[in-house]
Amino acid sequence: MEKNFGLTEGNFEALLQSLQAGEDTLYEQLFLSHFEDCLRFLQRQYRASYEDAYDATMETMLEFMKRLRAGKVAYGNLRFLFTQMAGQVYLKWIKKERHKGSLEGIELGEAPETVDEETLQLLHRAWDGLCNNCQNLLRQFYYDGVALKAIAEGLEKTPAALRKQKQRCVEKLRALFAQYQ
Repeated sequence: MEKNFGLTEGNFEALLQSLQAGEDTLYEQLFLSHFEDCLRFLQRQYRASYEDAYDATMETMLEFMKRLRAGKVAYGNLRFLFTQMAGQVYLKWIKKERHKGSLEGIELGEAPETVDEETLQLLHRAWDGLCNNCQNLLRQFYYDGVALKAIAEGLEKTPAALRKQKQRCVEKLRALFAQYQ
């Protein structure tokens, strides 16, 4: 029951029907039982500020209610579904914010022909901080020029899953590089 906001399947179905009829009891149950937990999860997992975590959790709450009313959510580990939705909302928001501010006021010039030794050392240090799986994936893709589809076949993964893994590995490398600067 804990995985489902303290509701049995019967209670959930009854509250879902009343939600679809206009009552907000299910909304209140979800809000009271999981809002703060989800907010703290976003702060801990993604190092979100309180305000950003609050906004993402509230937006998720609204989307979750919309999906419940539309009959798109079924009983079964609702807490996990809600928390994952909140994480996705937060990450999309952060990505959008970074994209907005990333090119403002920056003049693009020619790429440097050489990289100074200090930067190269930082990159090596960040690279060493990656797990072997990430190192192998990035090496094959960027250095060896192997297509993601071919790498995915070799690892018996879907191209979409491998693309997401590559994205996480690149983000981890960037984070490590930024940490060492």
